[in-house]
Amino acid sequence: MATSPRAASTPLLFLLLLLATGCDDNPLEGILSVEMRPRWASVDLTSSRATDLAAPPGEAVTAPGRAMEGGRVYLFGGITTDFGTSGAVSIYDRAAGTWSQGAPMPNPRAKTRAAVVDDLVCLGAGVTAGLAEVAAFDCYDTASDAWIDAAWSRGPVHHPVALAGSIYAFNGSPMSPQGQRAGRFDPTTKTWEDLAPTPKEAVVEWAVVAGDSIFAVTMANELWSYAPATDAWSVVGDTPIRVDYDGVRSLFYGGELFVMDAEDQGWAALDPSASTWRVIDQPYPTGSLEVAAGDDGLVAVLTPKQKAATAPVLRSTPTVDAWEERGQLEPRELPVLDVEALFLDGPTALVLANEVDDAFTLGR
Repeated sequence: MATSPRAASTPLLFLLLLLATGCDDNPLEGILSVEMRPRWASVDLTSSRATDLAAPPGEAVTAPGRAMEGGRVYLFGGITTDFGTSGAVSIYDRAAGTWSQGAPMPNPRAKTRAAVVDDLVCLGAGVTAGLAEVAAFDCYDTASDAWIDAAWSRGPVHHPVALAGSIYAFNGSPMSPQGQRAGRFDPTTKTWEDLAPTPKEAVVEWAVVAGDSIFAVTMANELWSYAPATDAWSVVGDTPIRVDYDGVRSLFYGGELFVMDAEDQGWAALDPSASTWRVIDQPYPTGSLEVAAGDDGLVAVLTPKQKAATAPVLRSTPTVDAWEERGQLEPRELPVLDVEALFLDGPTALVLANEVDDAFTLGR
């Protein structure tokens, strides 16, 4: 058994993943492993009190898909501690405070995003632990605990968003051939409709509903806008921060579109009516980040680079021009916390994180 110190572990793990990129049979699976334990906690945003809750069942994973619907939180798949690809479905009942497991995913994957319409949670394409694209589009029926194969014949689509009872999805992975795919999925008929192609061949890294429009943050470092009413795209302009794969978080709040980099390149907000950006002060240089829109401001949970053992939960002012700490998660057993997901339940933030050892293990 050989281990690497923490200072070298993150770059080396990333390098090893790059070496495995595109492999359906991940050569790292079962050879490389990381000790990792899930943490599930609630943070009262009024009192700043953090409370540990029962952790999700099964082994810890990174990069799961996630959704919240009908009083429940859903976690889908992810990358396991030995760099396998999970197909597990974990369901948290917020009222009962308990976890259960749903029918496993027919196409296990990580880094998949979800859109919810009524009882259907639809997952876009994702990747294996070896970063090979999983070109699937599956919908989980929360009422019947059953999966529906809803793959589009045009090819894989990512970053689904729900608007007016339909689901929209777009080309969105650097692991697949580039295209200009855009489609609308009807959850009632389970059919797809071709939409106008995107403005250029580029990866859509994040899609956000804003009123009756959809904004697409792209790895071409451009922001696009799509109007479903006219089936028309427009190029809003360049983004003020570089957009990397899985490197940004974006949402719409208070009439502004927020783009926040998860690796310390900056945070900014766009006023769509004026096509002008403003820079937002970052409370810390971030190592990992999740953000959500609350009733009176944004809520963010992050791992700051300069104090990586803790994960503060922050709430912004309503105008998002200042932040205050409203709680903090600290590791219990392993030295490092990585943030995986954030959900808001009224004045409570529900946070999924992983406690991670500061070394990895080689050998079966």
